[in-house]
Amino acid sequence: MQIRALLSLLLPLFAVAAVASAETISQLPYETGWMDLETGTSYILEPWEMPPDAADFKFAYNGYFDPHAVIFQNECVGPNCEQWVEIAYSTEAYADVQWDDLPGLTFSRGIVDVPFSDIAVLYTPEGHYYKLEFIEEVECGYELCVSYRWEEIVPNACDLQVFLLDVPETALWEETINFQAQVVNSCTVENYFDEAQLVISGPVDKTLPLYAGDPVTLAPESDLLKALALTVPWDAPVDDYTLTLTIFRDGSEIDSDSAVVTVTP
Repeated sequence: MQIRALLSLLLPLFAVAAVASAETISQLPYETGWMDLETGTSYILEPWEMPPDAADFKFAYNGYFDPHAVIFQNECVGPNCEQWVEIAYSTEAYADVQWDDLPGLTFSRGIVDVPFSDIAVLYTPEGHYYKLEFIEEVECGYELCVSYRWEEIVPNACDLQVFLLDVPETALWEETINFQAQVVNSCTVENYFDEAQLVISGPVDKTLPLYAGDPVTLAPESDLLKALALTVPWDAPVDDYTLTLTIFRDGSEIDSDSAVVTVTP
């Protein structure tokens, strides 16, 4: 069955939405301590030792800075340093640094030699983002340590929903059916998608790309409504066909909705 999409989803532009996971407070000694953010594991090394690939950063000490802590991220991950940890800083409050702030940050592969006074955001080779905030310097045993809070920045659990509206139950040969696609953001933060497709399943299957491009942002408590139309060919087999509308973000499915149309002669 060769069904043609007469209207595509034509949609606007970009921002991202998210919240962070539960925070952890940790302590790490200056110069010798390295932290693996994925597992929360710390490593104590001699200053001249190379950190393991899993280690993400350590704190260097600079007596001229206030606070004295400087984050040195792992610049060499893998046998040929083919991966590394990137770092950026945000002047926002710790609680306000969220997923939607990430596109506006400038990440550096190299060490950024500044005091750990703003919120640091680390991007690890595993593809995760973490935010860190300096709390205070504390004595831990015979060493001076940095106490800091940190947590992973993750996409928001509340997400977009998609609906097929006004899909007729039956359609004739050569008839054009008109219906609507609705994307709803019932969350309290912005959310986005960057791909949409309509899949027709029946005697003959067909996938119709509706949109692929720049992220499409929906404000909190808002929706997007678009008209769609399909024309049934004169020789389409008489049977039931399932229309499934799906939206995606970064290649992963966000939500889908389906409706059944019966083709009659």
